[in-house]
Amino acid sequence: MIVCHWNEIGRYASVIPGLQGAVDFVNALDHREPGTYPIPGGKVMLQKGTTHAFEGARAEAHKKFLDIQMVLEGSEYCGWESIDNLTADGEFSEEKDVGFYVGEMKPLQITAGMCYILYPEDGHAPCTHLVAPTEYTKLVIKLEL
Repeated sequence: MIVCHWNEIGRYASVIPGLQGAVDFVNALDHREPGTYPIPGGKVMLQKGTTHAFEGARAEAHKKFLDIQMVLEGSEYCGWESIDNLTADGEFSEEKDVGFYVGEMKPLQITAGMCYILYPEDGHAPCTHLVAPTEYTKLVIKLEL
């Protein structure tokens, strides 16, 4: 997992294929309507919602896509732990490219302007809160590995 501010994400473009194109697409977005937008090698999803409780949250992980998540407005906590330290909760869905996991995770606070990059080994529980629900607007970029 990599955590940084959006204005710093370009430093990873040389090691993440398709990242620069995704960054260019996001930086050119001129609206904030929720939806899914195709990009070369993946997609960008603009989401708005309310966080759910961190306690009891399941982690998810993906094999075919790298996740890059950025909070545009509001804030969230993202639980994180290596899937090697979590327990699978059901079968991995190859069709949906998602597996769920349970176990102890570390909560990371992500505020507006911050982003995080998740690799297949990164179990993550995004869109959570520790105390009270918060509203958020965020981007989720999925890039093929």
